[in-house]
Amino acid sequence: MDGDEQGAPQAGGPRVRPGAITSLLEQLARAPDEDGPRFAAGDVIGSRFELVREIGRGGFGVVFEARDRQLDRAVAFKAIRRGERHALRERLLRGEAEAVARLSHPNLVALHDVGQCDRGSYLILELLRGRTLGDALAEERLSPAEAVRVALEIAKGVAHAHAHGVVHRDLKPANVFLCDDGQVKVLDFGLAHAFGRPRTDGGTPAYMAPEQEEGAPEDERTDVFALGAILHEMLAGPRPDAELGSGRRRARAPALDVPGAPALGRLVARMLEPRASARPRDATEVVPELLAIEAELMRSRAAPSPTRVRTRRGSLTALVAGAVAGVALVAWILGRAPSWRVSSLALWSVPGAPGALRAADDGEAAASVSVEAYGHFVRGVELRLHACDLHGAEQEQRRAIALDPGLAAARMELGTILANVRGNDFDPEADAQFRAAYALADRMPEKERAIVRLDRYVTEGQMGAAAPGTYRAEALRLAEELVRRYPLDGFALFYAAYVYGRFGGRERAVELYDRALVLDPGQCWVAGRLIGALRDAGRWDEAMEVARRAASVNPIAENVGTLALLQAREHRTEAVETARQALRAEREPGEAALVSACALGLAGHVEEAEETFRRVEARGATEEARARARQRVPVALAEQGRVADALRGWREPPRSWPGGIALARARVRAVGRPRLDAKEALPYVAAASDHLLYAGELAFHGDERAARRAAAALEEGSAPETYHRAIALANAGRHEQAIPLLRSLVASADYALVPALWQLHYLLGESLLEDGRPAEALEALRRIEWSAMKSDCPSWDQVANYPRAQLVRARAYEALGRCDDAAAELDRLLARWRRADPDLPLVVEARAMRARLAGAREAAPR
Repeated sequence: MDGDEQGAPQAGGPRVRPGAITSLLEQLARAPDEDGPRFAAGDVIGSRFELVREIGRGGFGVVFEARDRQLDRAVAFKAIRRGERHALRERLLRGEAEAVARLSHPNLVALHDVGQCDRGSYLILELLRGRTLGDALAEERLSPAEAVRVALEIAKGVAHAHAHGVVHRDLKPANVFLCDDGQVKVLDFGLAHAFGRPRTDGGTPAYMAPEQEEGAPEDERTDVFALGAILHEMLAGPRPDAELGSGRRRARAPALDVPGAPALGRLVARMLEPRASARPRDATEVVPELLAIEAELMRSRAAPSPTRVRTRRGSLTALVAGAVAGVALVAWILGRAPSWRVSSLALWSVPGAPGALRAADDGEAAASVSVEAYGHFVRGVELRLHACDLHGAEQEQRRAIALDPGLAAARMELGTILANVRGNDFDPEADAQFRAAYALADRMPEKERAIVRLDRYVTEGQMGAAAPGTYRAEALRLAEELVRRYPLDGFALFYAAYVYGRFGGRERAVELYDRALVLDPGQCWVAGRLIGALRDAGRWDEAMEVARRAASVNPIAENVGTLALLQAREHRTEAVETARQALRAEREPGEAALVSACALGLAGHVEEAEETFRRVEARGATEEARARARQRVPVALAEQGRVADALRGWREPPRSWPGGIALARARVRAVGRPRLDAKEALPYVAAASDHLLYAGELAFHGDERAARRAAAALEEGSAPETYHRAIALANAGRHEQAIPLLRSLVASADYALVPALWQLHYLLGESLLEDGRPAEALEALRRIEWSAMKSDCPSWDQVANYPRAQLVRARAYEALGRCDDAAAELDRLLARWRRADPDLPLVVEARAMRARLAGAREAAPR
């Protein structure tokens, strides 16, 4: 296609339904030949797509700018030309076309939709602004740095396709689009062959590999040759033999001499090898070499002579981020990792020279770094970010530190892993690792020093020297400075997003997580954080789309399990099947199995969730997974109303905050009881005297006198003080005054109130009902489902308050005269609690209310 605007969808756009491509191909194969598509500007197709103007013509169709009336957006409408179609009947090609439709990567064209009408068949793609690489090269040659950047973006997209078994076969400058925002997109990926030319007729002569011209079998190395030809043209113009026939193109191309990057010329020569076996096997082998060359060009521009510095032998105390200068080593360590994995290793990278890694601190002589230690560090980062394998990542970082105790990056990584594995930011070993990394901060490069400085403001163990508001303001200032200085560094964006999320800047956190994920779509860690941020902001559809894309791009058990968690909100049947799929995908029961079990519980399959937790407890891959499963079994039992069994199975989690444990103890004893009649919980609440919500918890369970004494120590107007005051007003029957306070607390999403989120929703619904506003009570309690999904698994807060909320909902329905809805609500509760302890007060109340409703229905006149 040519022109100033082309069609290509963004990664993560609407998916083409399975089988749609095959169906369309089969219909085209049966249709008569014609000269071209019968569409024109001004047409309205199916009442949805209004064709605005023609913007380009390509090998298998005409492209229009169009308006999607249903979604109110501009799109590219590509009308498909019918012509030679014997390739359409090839089963392998149809399967490849289906695979193309499922590809999802920032550098690839993906479809929004396909369709057919009486005028012909069409594809719907995103409308991009910019021009083709072919148009750009017609005006001027690119600088080596820009040529490498464009080639790297092409290679990333092509590598993603190669990893999914898809070959382009017609890479050329006209099929590479340079967007106005700097993005690079590969156009017409594989579809031209499906919809138009036979496979063996594919390609453009100047970019065709010798085997392609000769009709020999094609594979990923065909695309490698074409990319080499494009790179040659960007650097030095078309190859001298570009227009010669295949019989005269069997000579090896001369290597280019690229000032500042000798490896670039050698790489291009290898990519243009006439023998396919002598080329890189696919684009995943090209990406790390281009990354290393990009870093080499950056260094040659930034510093004429390398900085020589001193460090302890065998240690790495300086890590430069943004470009992977040590990628040759990384590629050796990881083997042929997919491009989206290798590119992520820019988190922490090392300036070096051929054959050695070097470190930087004070300008004196450099010493070689422990290659073995750094290898373990890189592998650990890979395991955490792309496999979400925290156990494996922890072992790799421990090996790195054992080999090199001064490897600050490994200590930061290990601290992060331990805080997450143990579910506790205050874990003493994690804190010790962070402190050890902080001690090395003055010898780190500037970006790492900035991250360490910022980390001191968000690590709870470092706080206390100033008011929390001061810490928040300074942390956000440093986070924004990090983004400003390193706008294309995935880890800088990720960390700044984490800081914003921790200090309440949700929208900015979502934006930065999204930018980090675009740089590397395969990161399950970043995807998980983005999903959590979107979920917390109530942006469920967007969270679901990110989860679907993550499970597609990197279908590990963790990503699939996370998708099941999102589906459990509204698509419970689908969630159960997805959770079971994740369980089948996991080699050993571990963290992913725990996530999948949580999804099963949230979808209503609590007994299956309990069985999964017990399986992990017995045969979990790690002690941490087994310990977490031991903590989840009593929760699953309590969800079923089996409180006596839950108490017998109660085990205190290790290394946890005593106040939080005390509240959990209190809530398990309050399950199945009205909140003001749960006296068994009060002794355990009293043990939580160091908790911010202590006063409110005392009031919630009816000890108002002790609650007032505890509240006297709270800052007036703070979230914990407002929480206590709202409950006290509700207890006194002053619901009209309590309701505005409860609404403000629900809306604030204050971090301190997370352990009581369900209680707040339940209290709001209860107060609205008591104030004679049953319709508003139902609306408030409907949101209790949403707040549940903000946690990855049911909490004791949820387990204790959800049955209470169901009873309040039933009462509200009855007050509105909707007795059938009230009965249905009670039936759901009693079905979930079919094995509940028979003497639980809420079970007794639910059964009595259900019998009363049934009696009223029988007594009603017919």
